[in-house]
Amino acid sequence: MVNGKLSESRFQMLSEDYEQEQADLRIKIEMLEEEIQNQEDQADNVDKFIRQAKKYLHLEKLTPAVLNDLVNAVYVHAPDKSSGHRVQDVEISYN
Repeated sequence: MVNGKLSESRFQMLSEDYEQEQADLRIKIEMLEEEIQNQEDQADNVDKFIRQAKKYLHLEKLTPAVLNDLVNAVYVHAPDKSSGHRVQDVEISYN
């Protein structure tokens, strides 16, 4: 603009586009950093579970102590009979 090659309106438009792009990139960086943190947390959780499970490689009997060590919670959902068959979902939340 100083050299006279850009008009004031053209400079303003390009400047606004640049500012918007910078704002969009900041938001994207925040989202990606959050995703990276989630992935790292998930990897840590998997590593922790593998270490726990390795203690029970040759498990002969499932005892309450073993179950409490490996499983955080069990969620049993309401049965669904809409298909003519009784279907019931069960979720297991591992430590």
